Amino acid sequence: MTIVSSLDPRRMQYRLLDAKGRKQAAQGGDRHIGSRLPELFSRHGFGSVRLDCIPIDSKTIGWDTWWSLIGPIILSGADSAEFGLVDKATTWFKQNRENGRAVMTCSLFIVSASNIT
Repeated sequence: MTIVSSLDPRRMQYRLLDAKGRKQAAQGGDRHIGSRLPELFSRHGFGSVRLDCIPIDSKTIGWDTWWSLIGPIILSGADSAEFGLVDKATTWFKQNRENGRAVMTCSLFIVSASNIT
């Protein structure tokens, strides 16, 4: 995901992702499971394994639509008050909503396969 702003959003972005990764790990999750899914599906007998990457940006689908779809995912791991990341990200979104130069982008990764019996 890339965010453009004068408030150093890339730094905030990495802090949000780091917080999300720590939260997932503390709950027994694996932040990088998605990249291993095709191999895991194949190893466990699934056929026609397919990985698709769909880019999504706020210029194409609209600022509010992008935030309503992706914002909750981004913020879900940053519930720790240690950095106030949720408030900072939400404030940045609101401040840049009308900024024609600000763009939010991300990619949606989808892994699909057929079940071979």
